[in-house]
Order: sequence, then structure tokens, then C-alpha cells
Amino acid sequence: MNCFSFWLSLVALAPLAHAVESTNLNPIADTCIAQSFPDKNFGATWFFTAGTTQNYTTNRGLMKFDLTSAIPAGSKILSVLLTVEVTGQPDEPWNTSHFGLHRMLRDWGEGDNFAPSKLGQAAPAGTNEANYTHRFAFTSETWGQPGGQAGLDYVPSPSSTTFIYQAGDPYTFDSTATLVADAQLWLDQQGTNFGWMLIVQNETENFTARRFGSRESGSDAAKLSVTYQPPPPISKITAGNGSVLLEYVSPANYAHQVQFTTNLLGGSWQSYPPVGPFTNDTPIFFGSPMPGDQGFYRLKVY
Repeated sequence: MNCFSFWLSLVALAPLAHAVESTNLNPIADTCIAQSFPDKNFGATWFFTAGTTQNYTTNRGLMKFDLTSAIPAGSKILSVLLTVEVTGQPDEPWNTSHFGLHRMLRDWGEGDNFAPSKLGQAAPAGTNEANYTHRFAFTSETWGQPGGQAGLDYVPSPSSTTFIYQAGDPYTFDSTATLVADAQLWLDQQGTNFGWMLIVQNETENFTARRFGSRESGSDAAKLSVTYQPPPPISKITAGNGSVLLEYVSPANYAHQVQFTTNLLGGSWQSYPPVGPFTNDTPIFFGSPMPGDQGFYRLKVY
């Protein structure tokens, strides 16, 4: 980006209310991939499975959430909780285990196949539907290895883990710095949002497989609870003589960046240096040379 100068002035202001907000999201896609049924897809089934069966075959769950539909661009994610409902478990004896959420590095197709009561009842994956060997069946888009490869298909270290016991209970993956970073990345760069893979942390131990309520199950669907600080509104913007002036109020204790693009439909957003944070709500008058014949501006919580 070309060099530029900027100026701002600060004026004392009585405190204003800038409330932290929260939202709950259900998956926009979820399914599982099963070693026992490597060619099948389960995208429309009312559950998805993760864990190791009595026969030592593995299952892994896939979930994706759309943050951009509910959270304003430029918001700062403060906390993230994921709650899942366990709806089925193996016949006794069964083993308890830690499960982890691993951020996906490559995309996958949910599919629309249904298994009424057992995974084996589902149909083979159709084109662009995920199964155990392919991220998108009947294309060249395979997993790095069947079931997914750490470091290529998903991040090796889990973003959050939880210990899962039995069916009939909800389980929550607590907010961690990594889980928050996942959500922030997906909000800021929607094209990187491939969701999480749910993996039992000890896949060599059998009888750990569990069924989890999918988005088709209604009230048993996974729930992503996100708390965030939205960006302040730009109260006024004026342009003239080759410069632009923005006015907004910076909430206490949060820094902000002015971002601009010259192409709202396909351009990348460029950022000016951050302003703040300040100990009190502070009005900001931010001026800079116009980047071109036209420019579009927004604020991001830094």
C-alpha cells in the first residue's frame, strides 16, 4: 500500500453505552465420515458420529457455522462456546474419552443422504458429497489420507476439548484463545471457513463412538454461542479537496482501525494504523487523503 498521512483529534466526552453482544448459531452444514462405510455420505441424517467403534473403525464429525450472517463485519470476538448433544452411545461396555475440535484447512461437501437408524443404511455419496475417502466425491478432491490428514485437511492440535460420557446430556467445548481465533478468522476472512472436525482424542481405544445431534435433529443440533464487541457506527463522513473525514465514538478500552476499499464488490480492505484504546468513550475525527476517485470505509475493532 502506498504511504499516506493521517490525522485525528480527541475531545472529552461523557461515557456512552457500547454493549457487548452475543448470538447463538446452529450449523449450516454437518455430517460425518465413517471408515466402515468409506463410500457413503450421511449429510441429511439426524445425527453424525464421531469416535471409535467396537471394531476399532473410526468416525469423524464435520460442522460448519456461518458467523457473517449474524455478526457485523469488524467485530471483535470475545468468547466462543460450542455445545453438542450426545444422542447415542455403544451398547455396554463403553468407554469415555476426550473429544477435540480441529479447525478444517480444506473444504468438504455436506451431502443430502439419510440413514434412518444406522450409518450403513445411507446411500453412497453423490458428486461433491463428503465420504471417508473424498472431500467431494467423484472429483479429484480427496482427503490427504482416508478420514482426513492432520496438517493438510485439519489443524493437528484441537482448538478446544471436552470429556464426553453418555447419551442424553449436552457437552460444552469451553472458550479458548484458539477457539476465539478460529471464529475471528472466519468472520474476517469468510473464504477460510471450512468448520471443525470432531475427533476423539484417543482413536486407538474402542467403544468411544458417540452420536451427536445434527442440524436436522432440531433441538439436539449443535449450538455455537459467540460473544463479541461490535464496531462503533461511523456517525458522519465528508469528502472534499482530495481528503476524507470520518467521525465516530471509540468505546473505552477498545482500539479501532479505519479500513477502506475502492471496490466494494471484489476489492480487498486496506487498514490504517489502529487508534486507541482510550480509558473513556472518545469521539474521533479521522482524516486522510482519499485513496482514489471513490472509497468505501468501515471500522474494525482491533
